[in-house]
Amino acid sequence: MKKGNLTSWLWAMGLAAMMTICVAGCGDDDNETLSEVEIEQAKELLNGDIVVSAHVSVNNVDKTLLPGGAPSKFTVTHGDGDKLSLWQEDFQLGKMPFPIALGIDLTLGPVLSLEADDLKGEGWIRFYGKRGVISIDGKRPASTVDTNASGDGTTVTGYLNILTGEIQFQISYAMMVVELNAPRQELDPGRAANFEAEKAQYEKELEKYKKEHGLE
Repeated sequence: MKKGNLTSWLWAMGLAAMMTICVAGCGDDDNETLSEVEIEQAKELLNGDIVVSAHVSVNNVDKTLLPGGAPSKFTVTHGDGDKLSLWQEDFQLGKMPFPIALGIDLTLGPVLSLEADDLKGEGWIRFYGKRGVISIDGKRPASTVDTNASGDGTTVTGYLNILTGEIQFQISYAMMVVELNAPRQELDPGRAANFEAEKAQYEKELEKYKKEHGLE
């Protein structure tokens, strides 16, 4: 075989091998499922009212203003197997122009291989939902599925560590480029009971921040 032909043949064989590895890897991700134990552990952590610190942005402008974000309360209800529903009501803090409410179904699953390096450590699982229902009057939607959404509509992408209790997630509301980002943090069950006091403290600190930065 001539040198040029040999080089081309080797290049083609290498490319074919890489494609095979990629397809095999993607197939592994698609075929993996959580065990019943992992699902149960996740549901124990994601149950009832949870409160996280989050930032809300509109057109990439942070409307919660404070560096630590704002306390944000959600309610999680359980479905069959790996299914959950996430609810949010009357959320309007900082310079948010209107109150948000949300209802969306979530599915628990394994972390994809491409995500594992960023998360680091054992115990991480993934939760994802799309075509959720949102309202801008703050009232809890009657349903979790927006049958009129174009494309995927509202989406939630998040990660939960069932060993450490850490969580992080992002919500993309299907309107005006509104997004909520809850960076990695440990879930604290006690925050739900103290939510109103924490919210009042946030508002107090927010007023101080606005005066100091001329935002009145």
